[in-house]
Amino acid sequence: MVDVKGLYEEYYDVTEINVTTDLTGYCTYVGDYDGTLVPTSVTVAQLNADPEPWESCFIAVLGLMIVTDNDLGYGEWEAELMDDLGQFIRFDDYWYDPVDVMIGDCFCCAVGVYWFSYGNWKLQVFDGSICWMGCPVANEELTFGDLKALYR
Repeated sequence: MVDVKGLYEEYYDVTEINVTTDLTGYCTYVGDYDGTLVPTSVTVAQLNADPEPWESCFIAVLGLMIVTDNDLGYGEWEAELMDDLGQFIRFDDYWYDPVDVMIGDCFCCAVGVYWFSYGNWKLQVFDGSICWMGCPVANEELTFGDLKALYR
């Protein structure tokens, strides 16, 4: 754990505490943390409405999501919240290799650090922290004749 004092600054649009430009600034080691780090649960809608308070925070995004674009370039990909269509979240590959991420894949949680770079907000998701699952299938009423026609 550390105790930090410095000036609030933006460096390439990323919020920092700069201890070197503040004459009274410091960063002091105060001890080891023996507890468990628990991410703050945040909704995609909260992130999209006001992302700045979550910048550089350790968060968990919960809710059923489906991959809508698996190649936004530079290892980035995007998912849409299925319970709130039109709410998207972007992911980056800083700690996660998205080679197996496919359009239509579903998951219900992701944990990482929320970040801003190159003009986009994104979750720098940790390896092994995405809760992959099968996508739900919508119920559809069919007659027996309709069902048989599907398999002819």
